[in-house]
Amino acid sequence: MECREVQERLSAHLDGELPEEEETAVTTHLAHCRACRSRLGELRSVSAGIRGALAAWSAPPEFEHAVNRRIAALRRAKQRFHTGIVALVATGLLALMAAFAPVIAHPIDRIFVGLIGHLLRSARILLGLWWSSTVIGEPAAAAMGIGIALVSWVAAWEIIRRTWRSSSTPG
Repeated sequence: MECREVQERLSAHLDGELPEEEETAVTTHLAHCRACRSRLGELRSVSAGIRGALAAWSAPPEFEHAVNRRIAALRRAKQRFHTGIVALVATGLLALMAAFAPVIAHPIDRIFVGLIGHLLRSARILLGLWWSSTVIGEPAAAAMGIGIALVSWVAAWEIIRRTWRSSSTPG
């Protein structure tokens, strides 16, 4: 190997990144060439200086704490956002159900009026829970909202089913 080729590979040789054949050729050349050995010594000196400078440098202790606090705040904001979206979707579904319930349960009677009131109260509660979960960030508020939405759906479905059955029975 010629000096130019060896000097191009000295950094990789120093880092142990040369394939076995090239490593052997570079090592053989370095054993016989004083100029390339001198260049290798210079590279080792520069590399050691850089490693020493990097080892002496470190971020201030409060930096890690500040980064971890910021990451935790971003995670909480993301969780509040998702909680709010779930509560908002549940509220929207309840509102749609309340709007289309007259079409589904066609005879309007006392039970149906009670159903509408029940759904509207549930929607109001869900809106309040959604607002508090986005402001306070309580996952429990979202869980309560989902629970209220599910109970409202089951109650509404049962009332609609009973109303539909009683209106479609002859007699």
